[in-house]
Amino acid sequence: MQHIGKALQGFIKNSGLEKVLDQQSLIDAWDDVVGEKISKNAKAKSIEYGVLKVQTVSPTWRQELHLQKNDIIKKLNEKIQKKIIKDIKFI
Repeated sequence: MQHIGKALQGFIKNSGLEKVLDQQSLIDAWDDVVGEKISKNAKAKSIEYGVLKVQTVSPTWRQELHLQKNDIIKKLNEKIQKKIIKDIKFI
């Protein structure tokens, strides 16, 4: 007989829910990863095909975050130890 935790992990992986849960974990981790100052001015909205969409409060913040994009991608992927985010689109 299989432990319930292993059975659930198998179900999540086989059903394709693992990717969706990983993506939601990254969106939820946005504030923690980028810090308070950035999180007050930019919010992670969605992930589609490895592209994280982030809504910013102004063009100035959009530009500033664009300069930090590679570092943010690295930190987010390290947070869940998977390469989910390939790019970020600031809107």
